[in-house]
Amino acid sequence: MINRHDIINRLRELSQVDNNIQLFTTIDINKNKNDKISMIKELLNEKYKREGIIINDEIFRGSYGWSGESGHMIASPDEGIECGCKNKGCLMSYCSGAMIVKIIINRINNNEHTVMIELANGKENISAVHIKQAYEMEDKMAIEAVEQMAKYLGVWVYNLYSTLNINCFVFGGGLVNFGDTLFKRVRE
Repeated sequence: MINRHDIINRLRELSQVDNNIQLFTTIDINKNKNDKISMIKELLNEKYKREGIIINDEIFRGSYGWSGESGHMIASPDEGIECGCKNKGCLMSYCSGAMIVKIIINRINNNEHTVMIELANGKENISAVHIKQAYEMEDKMAIEAVEQMAKYLGVWVYNLYSTLNINCFVFGGGLVNFGDTLFKRVRE
């Protein structure tokens, strides 16, 4: 007969608690076992900018199990809007989709004009889609937002490359829809 302790011990052997990005990275490793390159898996969407670090087909978890939170590295101490991590000036507060929308809304609240209000049928509906549309219409605020995202994404990618000598960056999520509008500038 199997007792409660046997089941608990067996579940501990089969499971692991991870942050969300490491779980996504685990799925990618298992799907791509034949891919031998060391890489960083970047999920860049409307809310999050995080990565999982894969070294020799294994997730690098760091000393305490939470590696891959480099979006919260400080780029500009005590400046900008507060991020979800409660810091000001982290990379995420300058280049994630959700945070760039907050920056735009703050500017609108300071009486700056943008076509994004009309495109979204109100400032409360503005999203990255409207930023891209406004950028294509040569809206000044949208252009500045894309330039800001590109600048800080470029700094982030360069710093990760310099630190870890990563040979492949894989981007995914909502901001990828900006295509060369954003990523050409990141490469520069």
